[in-house]
Parts: sequence; structure tokens; C-alpha cells
Amino acid sequence: YGGKILKFEAAGVKSSRFTWPISSFGTKGIKIASPDKYVSALKNLPQPILIEPAEREAALEKAVNKEAQLRGLTAVIDDDLLKETVFMTEHPVTVPGEFEIRFLTLPKELIVTVLKKQLKMFHTENRKGGIEPYFIAVRDGISVNQPEVRDGFKKVMSARLSDAVFFFDADIKKGLNYFREKLKTVRFIDGFGTMFDKTERVQKIADWLAEKCGADKLTVAQIAKFAYADLTSSVVYEFPELQGYMGGVYAAKENMSEAVCKGLREFYFPLTASSALPSSLESALVSIAGKIDSLAGNFAAGQIPTGSEDPFALRRQAMGVVRMMEHFKLSLTIGELVANNLEFYGKKGADISRPMQEFLRGRIANLLENENFTAGVANAVVGQNFSVIKIFTVAKALQKMKGNADLAAVAESAKRVVNILKKADFYTTRQVDKNLFTHAAENSLFDKLTAIEEDFKNHSAQSLTENDCERMFGRLAGLKNELANFFANVMVNVEDDAVRVNRLHLLGKAELLLLSLADITKLN
Repeated sequence: YGGKILKFEAAGVKSSRFTWPISSFGTKGIKIASPDKYVSALKNLPQPILIEPAEREAALEKAVNKEAQLRGLTAVIDDDLLKETVFMTEHPVTVPGEFEIRFLTLPKELIVTVLKKQLKMFHTENRKGGIEPYFIAVRDGISVNQPEVRDGFKKVMSARLSDAVFFFDADIKKGLNYFREKLKTVRFIDGFGTMFDKTERVQKIADWLAEKCGADKLTVAQIAKFAYADLTSSVVYEFPELQGYMGGVYAAKENMSEAVCKGLREFYFPLTASSALPSSLESALVSIAGKIDSLAGNFAAGQIPTGSEDPFALRRQAMGVVRMMEHFKLSLTIGELVANNLEFYGKKGADISRPMQEFLRGRIANLLENENFTAGVANAVVGQNFSVIKIFTVAKALQKMKGNADLAAVAESAKRVVNILKKADFYTTRQVDKNLFTHAAENSLFDKLTAIEEDFKNHSAQSLTENDCERMFGRLAGLKNELANFFANVMVNVEDDAVRVNRLHLLGKAELLLLSLADITKLN
């Protein structure tokens, strides 16, 4: 209302022409002449208030970087911490300080987590990426007692890091075997045992994966054995976000191999749908084993994501599984992976096999679309009983061919083939009898199908290259005229039962071939 005051009351505060400065500057009200003067009036105070969050963020980031540079160091600015601090202050002011060198004996990520989560401070690193004993805290506004403020931050930090030392030292004395046994007291999901039971399932799944994929079985076994052990440690109890990482730290303290330590650190990778994957095949296989068992347990318990609800992050875990299968070029199929895991879930396993496979295939479709494949191509390939890497190979070839007019025409004919067989409730395929053909179009289609079948047999299912697939789609596109002639000249549902069934067998032969690489009926 321009210069007029809009009268209302909220939380006991009545609207007026006055606002107030930062508490450290006093309690005298600041008069706002008009709405357009609001931002400038607060910004021009002796203790400026930066109204715009973007301006506060830029000022804070600049100040934090400057404090680190004064010491020849680099400030590590976490985006989440930066934004959180921006909305905790109106005039962010950095307060640099140092902590005792003795705390550097703690694992780096433990120090960083204490600073970030408990103290809302930024840490600094040297040129080699090592953490340095300096912190950069933030307060709201400047006071005449800045040195006392700095000392207060140092005291609080020292207390928190002392707690971390206590927890860490206690954990080291107990060791991973102690923590692994303690998993027997931690429930997984009602009806499906403890985390110790889950660990044993993951060990068996990981061993099977190592055998299938040619990984180092000893390394895989060691990673799987202690994958969940750190969950019962004091440090992870205090800082759950360090699960996995601390397992790797404790393994190193027990002189386990670097491959095992890395596998434990990376066990929960990827942490998001698009973040870094495990760096080795062995690490990835144990990660897949853990995630696929978590999916199975939740599905068996009826905890299946619906709509936007996904409280157990199952979509993220499933995306991690398919990303790792594609990245490490694993030759096994989704069906094989699910079937192996569900052996541990008895009758419930049989009930959830199909939903689990569909759920994982949905993530493959998401991954394909994220990598700029069209929805039609993704839908055409995700249902195939191929390895994830082969699905991607086929998708790349199909993406190149999607503008091919002949293939588009064959896809339309394929829809007709599928619909005829579906209406006839005809799903068996016997040898086609050429002696029952009554039209040249039948012979022509049969001969072309047989020639393409022989050609396709020359390609190993797992060794197909993108060029192979593209050429095979080209061969299928070559069926355009034979299919068109067949439907133009041949009636399938004739009175002669032998002829009718033989023609259905011919269409069954065509369906198997047309959909052998991808369900091209879903292209458009």
C-alpha cells in the first residue's frame, strides 16, 4: 500500500514502520520510510544487514576464502554448510582460529564432520589436500569482543574433538571382529533377522558375484565380512554419515590390504543417484550385494516405493546397482541377480521376483533417459533379458536407427503380429510346415526370416558390438516388403485349421525374430 502500513499481527508482533538491527548492535528500532527504502536502509547501517541471500552467500564465501589465503591454505567450502550458514546470519562475519595439532591424529573425515555437523565451521587444507589445524567459524555481525568470541569457538571445538578422540580410541581397542559380532543385536527388518544375518547373506551374494565376474574372491570375501561392522562402533553411532568410511579406517588400523580398506570405505557408494561409483570391481560387487539384499528385504516386507514416497531410498540403491553393472560391464542379467538373492527369502522371494525386476528395469530406463536416449528407445530395450551393458549397446544402435523409415514400418507390422498372436491366445511355436503354404507371400516371408535367423546366430549374445546391433536392426528393417505383402495377401484366420495354425506359427517365428534385440513395437 505504498507508504501506508498494512495492519496485522503475527506471533504477537504487530506490523509497524520499524524493524530492528542485529542484536549485538542494540535494540533501537530502525524506521523504514517506504518499502523501496527497506533494503538500502538496512544495508547502510553501521552494522549492515544484507537482506538478499545471494548477496550474503557471496560475501561469506569471499570472506572464508580470504581467511584461508592469509595462511597460504585453501578453504573447503561445503555447499550445504554455506547455505545453512547464510540463513543463520544477517551479516555473516568470519572468525578464524586454530586447534591443537594433537587432534590431527584423528581421521580427516572425522575432523571435518565434527567441524561441519556439530560446530558449523569450515576447514582448511594444504596444497596436498591434507587438513590443517585451522578453522573458520561464522558469527552474526561484529562485536567489540571478537577475541573472546574466537576463544569461545576454540574451547567448544576442543571439547568436541576430545570427544571424537575418546570414541575413536575406544573403537580401535575393540576392533572390527567385535563390532561384527555386535551386529547380532541390531535388527535388519522385522521377520528377516539381524544385521549379522544380512551380513552373511551379503557374503554369499558377493561370493557368487565374484565367481561370475572374475573378481578377486579373497578381497571380496573380506570386504563383505566387515561391510556393516562399523555400524556398531561409537564413532558411527555419533556420526552415521561416516558409515563405511570408518570401516575402512579401522581395517587399515588392523593392517588389512588397501583393496579391502578401500572396499569398506566405498561400500555405500554411490551415495546419490549420480555420485561417484566404487573404484574397483571388488568394491562394486560387494556394494551391489548389499544393495540388492536391501531391496529384497524391503520388497519382501511390503516396503515398496509408491509415487514420490521412498523412505528407505530404494530407488537410489537400485540406480546404484544398475549404474555399477553398466560401468563395470558385468555380464549377468537383472533376472540372474534377483534370482540368486531371492533364494534367501523362501516363498516371499518367489512373490517379489517380478516386482523387483520391474523396479530395477525402471531404473535402467531412467539411466538411459539421463544419458539422452529417447523414451521410445529406452522402453524398447529395458524389458530384454540382457546384461545392462548389452542393453546399452543395443540402445545405442537403436538410437541411431530410430529415424530409419523401413524400421519404423517394420515396427508397425510387428505390432500387428503381436496383436494377432495375442488375440489368438497363441504363445507356442512349433516347426513351420512349408507344405501348408498356399501363397507366395508366405514362402517369401518364411525364407527371409530363416535367412536373418541364420545371420543372427553368428553373433554371440554377450559379444555384440554397437555396429553388430545396428547391422542386425538393418536386417530387420529389410523385412518391410515381406511383412507388408504377407498382410496384404494372406488371411491368417481361415477355416482350414491346419493352415490357420501354421500361419500363426509363421507369425510366432516372426515375433521371436522381430523382438529378439528390442521390443520395437514400443519405439513410437
